[in-house]
This record gives sequence, structure tokens and C-alpha cells, in this order.
Amino acid sequence: MGSAPELPPLPPLTEEFYNWEQDSTDPSVWRRRGTGAECVVGMKQANQIGANDMYLLFSFQLNKDGITLNTLEDTVRSAWITLRSQHPEVALTASWDEMGTVSLQHTEPKDDNEVREWAARTVKVEASTRTAMDIRDANEEKRRSTSIEAEAVVVYLAAPVADKTVVLRDETLHLVFHANHLYLDGISFRHMAGEFFRGLASQLSIGPSVESVSSWKKGLEYLSPPVLSLRKPNQQTSGPEFDKSAQLGGMNMLRMMNNWGLDVLGAGGFPRAVFHEFTEVESNKINKAVKDQLGPDFSITYLAHAAILLALLKTKPATDAPDGQIYGSYSAVNGRRFIRDEYAQGEKLFYPICQTSTPIIFENIKSYDMVNADKVKQREYLISAAKVAKAGYDGAINLPSYMPANTAQLQFIAALTASGNVPSTGLTTPYFTSDGVNERFIPREVFTDDGQQKTLTVQTVRFLLNQYITFMGLRLESFRGKNELSVHFNEASYTKEVAQKFVDDAAAFMLSFAE
Repeated sequence: MGSAPELPPLPPLTEEFYNWEQDSTDPSVWRRRGTGAECVVGMKQANQIGANDMYLLFSFQLNKDGITLNTLEDTVRSAWITLRSQHPEVALTASWDEMGTVSLQHTEPKDDNEVREWAARTVKVEASTRTAMDIRDANEEKRRSTSIEAEAVVVYLAAPVADKTVVLRDETLHLVFHANHLYLDGISFRHMAGEFFRGLASQLSIGPSVESVSSWKKGLEYLSPPVLSLRKPNQQTSGPEFDKSAQLGGMNMLRMMNNWGLDVLGAGGFPRAVFHEFTEVESNKINKAVKDQLGPDFSITYLAHAAILLALLKTKPATDAPDGQIYGSYSAVNGRRFIRDEYAQGEKLFYPICQTSTPIIFENIKSYDMVNADKVKQREYLISAAKVAKAGYDGAINLPSYMPANTAQLQFIAALTASGNVPSTGLTTPYFTSDGVNERFIPREVFTDDGQQKTLTVQTVRFLLNQYITFMGLRLESFRGKNELSVHFNEASYTKEVAQKFVDDAAAFMLSFAE
């Protein structure tokens, strides 16, 4: 028997290589090379068609009288400019070298007119009955037909009124943020939305106003530091600890090329999403059951991992799988825990991508006999798999120099993919990410600056990720006490009915655990 294949050692990272650099001929332009996950979502062809683009869909209500849609439009643009004055990520652009490696670029605006033109281009307000999902779907259809590159972030607002001169009363308004994933991750995207709502409420109280570009910070004072420059002392970019974590990551990547996945129809279609919303009562029961039956250190994230494993094996039993067959899910994890405390603890917001990709591997899935399992046995499987999931997260994030090693691994994956040498195995496996409680970032209600008067109420929030690869991406989030499980998929790979049944099966296993 031959030896198992091995990946070449990952080269150490040089922090200075990823620093911001000022253009030699135009001092208003700054660039830095993509790092880690930025290289994955920044692959040129995929990025330009909108693969991995993110959407946040909101419904909200104004609690302030006398506002017309015209006034709201002006105020939204002012709040949007104010946010840009603090966070350049919402207006960055990208460039690629001859090898396809991505760089992020910031160009300082020349004057207030240029910023106003940017706001007019990236804020789109309409008097219509379109919902947030209608807007998102129409935007994706247009992008597919015209191949227009997206801005870093675009804001859409729809109000169900006859025209923009109508005074808004108790209507439900629909707000959509569309972001290129290259410039933000799911955490900072939500932070951005929360900051926008607070800024909007403030501007509604005092009237639209913005600071002149001449007063904005410039250059390195304005730009977010490269993530590697913020790493904690125990996150080394070279040496034995880095090598150890990088080697383990490579071994796991090779193992997951023989993953257990679903049967797919094809590839290259429209990115879709389906949802299963738990009621508040159901959500509370599930959350309580996790703590009572698994322990205080467990969360619904681990149960969801287990439920997705069972849903996979219900859909495609492992009866005829080889002995030792695994199921592994790469899960995006907030990497801010690995950088300076002021960012890790939320005292400062870090908008650029800061995430690691953590493999959660379930061994010998034939031992989960879903064909013959009754409810008692299914509960045993859920408990066992939830413990595996927790151990996987704990083991990964406690590895030495995990963040830089994972950064190097993601850059290797991007380079391998760009070369066309990525194996097709393992690309039909459902992956899962837990987004957590949205109220950590997005307020339910927003008040005036003095806290005396409620200005707006956020009613609902949903996150979508454009999926062009042939695996389902499952996500779990909550808002206003309701958990929601979603599946993000490509309609060329799965029918809507298959995707809905899969998420409903996973949800049913989670509910059964709370019985």
C-alpha cells in the first residue's frame, strides 16, 4: 500500500508583504495584497460574476412623523456618506495581477462632488411594492445578463407608496445591502448595517448633513490595518508552531477530498436560498434543551452541525460507503479572537475579512445508521455528533498560530483553484456556518441621540450568500428570539424542493431534540 498523499509545506508569511502601499505616481491611490480568505473570494472570474456576494435583507418601520420618501432618500445618502467617511471598505475597488492575485485598492475622493456622485450611484430608492427578496433576485438577474461589476456595497430601499412625495406613515419599508465579499465578512457586514441604522436615525433627528471630504482622515490614518499586523503575539507567521498547524490543516484538506456529499444536477445556474424559521417558542425550547442535555458550554451551533449530518445521511445513507468514510464541513469562524484585544472584544470594529475556515470532521459515518434508527437512536446520534462538533471547534481554535497558518492554507487553496488543478471530489458536501444572534450587531429599535424617542424599528433580517459551487451552504442565525436555518444553493445543482426538504429535515431533527 502506498503512502498517503501529502501537500507541500506552506511557506511562512511575511507581514510586510501585505501592508498598504501608496501608488508611486498617484499619491491618492493605496493598495494592499489580498490575505487569506480575501484570496478565495477574490478570484477574478468568480468575483466578477458575483460568486460569494452577500446580501442583507431588512424590513423596518419609521417611528417618526412627517417624513416623505424624498426626505428619506436624502437622509439615507447622507448617512451612507457618513459611514464611508469612517469605513473606507464600503467604497474599495479591486485589481488583479497577471497571475490572478487580487489586491484591494483605495482611492481618496478628490472633493465633495465625487462623494455625492458615489452616493447617488450606490443608493437606489424607489416607490414600489417590491420586497427585499424581489430586489435581490432582480439585481442578480440583471447582473447575470449584463455582467456589470458590482460596487463594494450598494444600498436599495423600497417603500410601498405611490411616489416619493408621499408622507410615510406605518408602512413596512424594505432595505437591501448588497456587498462584494472581498471587502467585508459576515460579521463586519452586519456591523455595517447596524452602524447605518444608527446613523440614519441620528440624521433623521437632526436633518441630513455630512462632513466635507476635506475633514476626512487620509492614507494610513483612514485605512484599516492589514490583519496580519494586528495578530496577537502567539499567532506566529513562521516557525515550528506555524508549521504544525499548517501541516494539520493540509492533512485535513486532503482527507476532505474524499468527503460524503449529495447528488447534484449540474453547475452554473442562479444562486438561490430557502429558509426554515423556528417560532420563538420553538427557538427557546431548542436553546434550553441544548443547555440542559448537552451542558452549559454547548450552543445551538453544535446541535445544528449534528442535525445537518443526520439530514445528509437521511437524504443519502452511508450504507454502501467505504469503511471509515468521513463527513467534514468547513465552517467559517470569526478570526477576530486572534487579533488585538480592542478588536477581539469589540472596542474597535474591524471591517476587512477576518475569518478562519475550520474543518469539523465526523469519522466513520456508517456508524450513524439512519436507515434503521428510531427516535431514541436518532437522539443518541445527535448528542454524539454535537460533541464531535464542539471538540472540532475547540481543537482548531486552540492550535498554535492557527490564524496565520489558516491564512496561508486559504491562499494556497486560492492559488490551486486559479491554476485549475483542484480535484472535483468533496465539492458536493453540505457546509455549515453559524452566524449567531443578529442583535450583537443590529439593533431592534433605534432611538434619537438623547435616547428619548424611538426613530425606527427593525422588524426582520435575513442574510444571503451567492452560491455558485456545487455544495449547499447552510447557515443559522437568530433575530427577535427566532432562530432561522437557511440553505444557500445553486439552482443548477439542486432543485428548490430538494433544498427545502434538506433544511426542513435538519430543522426537524433539531426540534426532536427539544421534545
